[in-house]
Amino acid sequence: MIEVLKYRLPTRIEKAVAVDVIGGPEFQTRIYPSVSGYEERQVERDRAVRRWTIDLVLLNLKHSEVRQLESVFRVCRGQAGAFLFKGPGEDHICRDLVTIDGKSYERHRITDLDGVNHDYFTPLLHIIPGTISGSYCEYLTAVRFGTDYWARKSQTTTLGGIDSIELVEHLEDHP
Repeated sequence: MIEVLKYRLPTRIEKAVAVDVIGGPEFQTRIYPSVSGYEERQVERDRAVRRWTIDLVLLNLKHSEVRQLESVFRVCRGQAGAFLFKGPGEDHICRDLVTIDGKSYERHRITDLDGVNHDYFTPLLHIIPGTISGSYCEYLTAVRFGTDYWARKSQTTTLGGIDSIELVEHLEDHP
């Protein structure tokens, strides 16, 4: 079981990340082609994992901020630990809040052409109750680093040789 630190990136970094980040949901499916031309598809995970690549050069981080990120990396022991991250555009008015086993989720529902409802749930770590149209939800996602290796160049640069980091959503305990 991965421990999730009650830690968030500094506000300045989170705000910068909201503008300069590449990422989104990723499913994992294996496709096995057959000799006859048909294929078999095997779903490896039932829900998408969100993944972000953060370009540290574009963020124009100070040396002290990069050192702070490296400290979080060390405390998390690379991919072994997780911390809280607010991805870009991940706060809005939630309209369909549900509680499952004492945890809060926003339910997203789509209806297919046959009229069958399909739900998926986004975990909520911070909810501000109250408006007529719903509660304001700030998604704080538990994430881990995408590597166990913090590479440094031998020559000292303002970023210590680190150009980008990858953050991957931690999926433990989600429906």
